[in-house]
Amino acid sequence: MRTPDGAPSRFPRLAVVARGCIEDVTGGGITLGSLLEGWPPDRLGVVSEYFRPPQLERSTWNYQLGSEEYRLVAPLPRGLTRFETSGAVTPSRWHPVAHSTSSDTRPSTGHTGVCRGSVGMLRRYWKSTSGQALRETLRPLRLSRNLRAWFRDFRPDLVYGQPSSLGTIRLLLSIREEIGVPLAFHVMDDWPAVAYQRGLLHRRVHRQTMAAFAELVAASEACIAIGDAMAEQYQAVYGREFESFQNCVALEQYRAVGRCEWERSDVFHVAYRGRIGLAVERSILDLAESVERLRSRGMSIVLDITTPDVNCRVAKMLAFSKHVAVAEPGRLDALPGALASADVLLLPYDFDARSQAFIRLSVPTKLPECLASGTPVLVYAPNDTAVVRYARKDGWGMVVPTREPSMLDSALARLYEDAGLRRTLGEAGKATASRNHDAAVVRERFRHLLAAVASGHRSP
Repeated sequence: MRTPDGAPSRFPRLAVVARGCIEDVTGGGITLGSLLEGWPPDRLGVVSEYFRPPQLERSTWNYQLGSEEYRLVAPLPRGLTRFETSGAVTPSRWHPVAHSTSSDTRPSTGHTGVCRGSVGMLRRYWKSTSGQALRETLRPLRLSRNLRAWFRDFRPDLVYGQPSSLGTIRLLLSIREEIGVPLAFHVMDDWPAVAYQRGLLHRRVHRQTMAAFAELVAASEACIAIGDAMAEQYQAVYGREFESFQNCVALEQYRAVGRCEWERSDVFHVAYRGRIGLAVERSILDLAESVERLRSRGMSIVLDITTPDVNCRVAKMLAFSKHVAVAEPGRLDALPGALASADVLLLPYDFDARSQAFIRLSVPTKLPECLASGTPVLVYAPNDTAVVRYARKDGWGMVVPTREPSMLDSALARLYEDAGLRRTLGEAGKATASRNHDAAVVRERFRHLLAAVASGHRSP
C-alpha cells in the first residue's frame, strides 16, 4: 500500500470484479461509483463484462470479461451464444455493449434448414430466465490466462467483488486462491434466495450456488451487505460479521435545491425514478391506476416515470395514458433539482412471493438521494421488507404495506391534501440523510474498511 516513491498511500490498489461498470444504471454500479468517489484512478482496476466511456475516467486499469473467460462446453454449437473479446480496455479500445447483447466475434455456424431452426430455438431458451441454470453449467465463468496476467500486472492490494451469479462467486473464489490477495465482497440483493428457480438443472445449480456462497463467506476477509437488515440476517445464517454499506449522497448538492416548503403545486407530481423490471412492475401499474382513480375524484395529480427502461412492456403501456409521463433519465447533475421538484417520490416493490424473497433485505439505491431532497416519500411495499422497517423506524415515509387499492388511494389522497404531513416526512427524510447517508462520512468509513483488509488487519 505504497505509492511509486515509497510513501504510504491512504488508498490501496483496488481491483473491482462486478458484472457492470462503475456509475452504471444498475444499483450496484451507482452504489460503487458513489462509494469510490475520489479514489485515485491509477490505484483502481475494474474487471467487468462491459464498459462505457465515463468508466474509463475512473480507473486506469480495466479488463473486459469475454470469450476467454466464458467457454462453452464441447460439443455445443458455436452459434449458441455470443461473446465480446476478452482483454484490457483503454479509451482507444472499448466496446459499447448493451446489457442484453454483444457483438459476435466468432464465425457463422454454417447451420441450415431444420438444424438452423433447432439452434435458433436453443438460443432463445438459452437467453431466457429458464435457461440461466443451463448457462451456468455449459458456459462456466473461468479465471483465464489473460486475466491472471492482468492481475499480475496490476498488482492489487485487495479484490472487491459484487457476486451476482454462481459464475461470479466461483470467479472470486478462484482469484482469492490463485492470485492470493485479500478479498471483500458486497451483496446488493438477496439474489441467492431466488436464483435458478426454473428450467433445466435449476435445482442442482441452486444447491451449488448456496454452497459456493457459503464458501465465499468463509474465505473472504470482509463481508458487506447492502443494509442493516441483510447484515443481521446473513450474520445469523453464516456466523460471520457483515458490514453494512449502501449508496451515499453528497449533501452539499442538495442544500441549495432541497425542499424547504411543502405547499402543493397546481399540478401534483407523483414521481418514480428507477428501473422497471423484477419486483417493481406490478406496483408501478398499481400506482398509475390509483392516480387515475384520484383524478376521477377531481384531484389534479399526475405520475412522472423516469427510467432507462422506456422500451419495456410496462413503460410502453403507461406511455399511452394521459396522466402518466414516461421519460429517460437526464444529466446526473440535474438529479437533485428533479427530485426536489416533485411533490411525492415513490419507492414501490411488488407483493408476489418471488419479488418479496428478492427484495426483502434490500435498500433502494435511490433512497439516500430521495431523502436528501426533502420531498416526502411514499413506500408501497410488503410489510416484511427492510425499506418498510426503515421508513417506520425513522419516520421519513408514508407506508402502504398491503396491495389494497383503497389503502393506496387513501395514502396518496392524504399526501395530496395535507401540507403538514408532507413537511413532517420531508424534514424527517433530510435528517435521516444527514445522519446515515452523508457521503463524506460513509466514503471514509468504506475506505478505512478496504484499507484494513488490504493491510491484513482483517482475516476470514
